[in-house]
Order: sequence, then structure tokens, then C-alpha cells
Amino acid sequence: MKKWIANCWRNCQERFAGCLGKMTTGLGSRGKMVVLAVVCIVFGGLSLLSVVRVFLPRENKKLIIPGQVAVPKHFDKTGEPLDDEVLVVSPVLYKRLQEFRSYMDSLRVYSKQVYDSIMHARPGLMDSVFFLEQIYSEQKR
Repeated sequence: MKKWIANCWRNCQERFAGCLGKMTTGLGSRGKMVVLAVVCIVFGGLSLLSVVRVFLPRENKKLIIPGQVAVPKHFDKTGEPLDDEVLVVSPVLYKRLQEFRSYMDSLRVYSKQVYDSIMHARPGLMDSVFFLEQIYSEQKR
């Protein structure tokens, strides 16, 4: 789509340049200067008009008032527990971790391609499972 738009724009520029070339072929240097001045005045005036229009007051001008930006809850957090924060792995979560680990093990055996794609997309996934299982085992002591 981008290439199509770029090609259309280039074709328009080439056609415009061709029209200007045809207009100035029979002119002398003074005539070419006049055409150049007219083109500069027209396009410079259009550019100036578009800039000035921004600052002109309009009756139905709608103001856009920015609102407060929603910041995610854990934006500035690293994900690591604080020293005074206790991380608890419940027995229900531990059971789900065991089920997930057995599912991933069966994927590794029976569908290596799917397992590899998951590991490629989420490189630290099994490390996190191991870490949570370790926390659970330390809690039980």
C-alpha cells in the first residue's frame, strides 16, 4: 500500500514537472522567470494560508482537552519481591504448576516443534516454574 501511494505521488510530480516543462519550452529567460515567480507565489501563498488558518478563530472550533494518562499498576516495578514482602505459593498454584510442567514435558516428547516454539517465544518460562516450585518447597519446611 505504501509503495502504491509513493508511486502515485511520484507520477503526479512527474506530470506536473512535464506540464511546467511544456509551458516554458517556447519562453525566453525572462518568461521563465515570470512563470517561476507565479509558481512560487501560488504555492508559497497556499503554504502560508494553511499555516495561518491554524491560528484564525473559528466558531465551531472544538478544543481537545487532554485527560489524565492511565499508567499501568506495575509500571515502575521490576517484578522482584521486596525484602519485606513475603511471596507465598498456594497449594492450588503448586498443583497447577505441576500440571503445567507435565504438559510441557509431554509436549517436549510428542510435539517437539510446538515445545520449541513456546520456548523460543517465552525463554524464561520453565525457569519461572522451577523458581515457584522451589519457593513452595521452601515454604513447606
